[in-house]
Amino acid sequence: MLRRFIAAAGLALALAGCATSGGGSSVTPSAIVAEAQKIAVTTCSFLPTASTVMNIFLSGNAALQTGEAIAAAICGAVGRKSVQRGDASAPTVAGVVIHGRFVR
Repeated sequence: MLRRFIAAAGLALALAGCATSGGGSSVTPSAIVAEAQKIAVTTCSFLPTASTVMNIFLSGNAALQTGEAIAAAICGAVGRKSVQRGDASAPTVAGVVIHGRFVR
């Protein structure tokens, strides 16, 4: 688990310097995480952890490379199941267990 986190962090740093959107503005992994968290809170009152969002982004799923897409997938998953730490049936997106909390 620690090796995966370290690899993800290294990849995130590498991507931070080269990711751009079509408009030429820089899109960093941290910006995608912040955007996904903001949209998820607004849409379904759920705040996913930053590591959950980053792991979904790093899953390699081409459909999950924007904050909007990640937030929509998380909201769809947590809307169907309760999020409980250690629950074997915890919701997942792209094979990533969703961690976070519901907020008001």
